[in-house]
Amino acid sequence: MKKIPNIAFDSSSETKEFEFLNLSNLFDRIHKIKDHNHNLPHRLDFFTLIIVTKGTGKNQIDFIDNPLKTGSVLIIAKGQIPALK
Repeated sequence: MKKIPNIAFDSSSETKEFEFLNLSNLFDRIHKIKDHNHNLPHRLDFFTLIIVTKGTGKNQIDFIDNPLKTGSVLIIAKGQIPALK
């Protein structure tokens, strides 16, 4: 079985406690992380709150699919394993 990579919080803002991002900014940053594929399972070393303001999609958390649509709120706890589907 392949090891699940750990992803640490790396804020681009001066405060290192939390950061608000839209998904396009997050994806721009993710593409700069060497050897990271957000479509594959990875363990987060931080808490995440996703609020869907438009569109649809699917996110997997701990290998369980979660449909996303406008108005969805998804909480991912530190240590959980998400994958964007």
